[in-house]
Amino acid sequence: MVFILVIPPTGLLAEQPPSPAAAAERPSDWAASQVDAAIKLNLVPPFMQSRYTQPATRAEFCALAVVLYERLKGEITGRATFTDTKDVNVEKMAAVGVVYGTSPGKFLPNARLTREQAATMLARFANAIGKPFPAKTPAFGDRGAISDWAEEAVGQMQAAGIMNGVSVDRFSPKGPYTREQSIVTILRMFEAIR
Repeated sequence: MVFILVIPPTGLLAEQPPSPAAAAERPSDWAASQVDAAIKLNLVPPFMQSRYTQPATRAEFCALAVVLYERLKGEITGRATFTDTKDVNVEKMAAVGVVYGTSPGKFLPNARLTREQAATMLARFANAIGKPFPAKTPAFGDRGAISDWAEEAVGQMQAAGIMNGVSVDRFSPKGPYTREQSIVTILRMFEAIR
């Protein structure tokens, strides 16, 4: 009996599309280079270096913010506590005034982060490190959908180029903010204020 080993031409295997699971672990094309840059700068905790397109949680965004804050200003020693989480990153960000609870004593750490919440946290972050952005009014067509408490922050982040809309004229303030979007905006914040 003769066995014939067939070897595919060079390069054919490399051209196969990644498996769906592997593709889910990579950032979207628009974010890939910025996510890679943020990782190289050690701005992204290891546990956030996957599942880039899934919505970020409020606690995950705090973890990113703590890495950047401590890189710029040193370790945060203060803590503010909540009844529904013992996450040290949440406690640190609350201590410096970047985040507040959703109701007395509650933070909802595992809740999806909305786009307007992210803008507000980023604006407060700039204030906390002593580099606030000028007050601005957002110029999005869906500006009326932005909560009153977030409107100025959205305008600041838009004007500074830290956050963009989901389209040319739409911010989608109540929409989810993904891990890759969070990482990209942390990188942009780092570049804008260092």
